[in-house]
Amino acid sequence: MAADKKWRAGRSRFVLIRDVGDVCVQEGVSRDAVMPILEMLVAGS
Repeated sequence: MAADKKWRAGRSRFVLIRDVGDVCVQEGVSRDAVMPILEMLVAGS
């Protein structure tokens, strides 16, 4: 995950889509918050 383009200078950066043409940039989400969600998504596929 550290090499992913969503991470800059050790900080996460996600672009979240609320609606067509309405996005929110969320920075600073911790790795501890992200990893369980990613693991759940991978396990469900």
